[in-house]
Amino acid sequence: MSNEASTERPVIVVDTETTGLDRARHVPIEVAWVDLATGQENAWIPWHTRQDISRAQPEALEINGYYQRLADAPTDHAALIAAKDLHERLGGAVLAGASPAFDADMLRILFNRTGCTPLEPWHHRLADLAAYAAGTLGIPISELPSMSRVCGLLGVQNDAPHTALGDARATAACLRAIAALPAPASAVRDE
Repeated sequence: MSNEASTERPVIVVDTETTGLDRARHVPIEVAWVDLATGQENAWIPWHTRQDISRAQPEALEINGYYQRLADAPTDHAALIAAKDLHERLGGAVLAGASPAFDADMLRILFNRTGCTPLEPWHHRLADLAAYAAGTLGIPISELPSMSRVCGLLGVQNDAPHTALGDARATAACLRAIAALPAPASAVRDE
């Protein structure tokens, strides 16, 4: 074990609402992040085209309320600045979320479209709410819980489900609740 003081990596919870689940043809249409330590957050509508929407899964647009909430939202220079800000915040940070592997794929698309490099600025290990909750709450790994189930088990209210900011806030609240639980006596910190 090192005598050096350990510094924790920032943990940035990200959620994306998308035009569908096919990583090869769908794109993010709403992005939000929450810094787990500071509570800072942001949400925005990234630039997307009519062609992106024509390729969308209708069910995805219905679930995330695209036509009710996002279709007429401006995607101006502020969206580009927000994307570049998130890219900078994620530099070396832990990317966390309810589905961080999927969100990471969507962020690569976003960062590619906005000219950010590298496309993966975050730490190589992702923090997945389902895996963290299963391990901590004694749920079998074969039954990884949904974010909704984790919220229910921890008494966390998601005030805006299927919105990027609502889901990011709920995920952050769940991660904080799990972190506040008593640690098992055998917990060992990875160096």
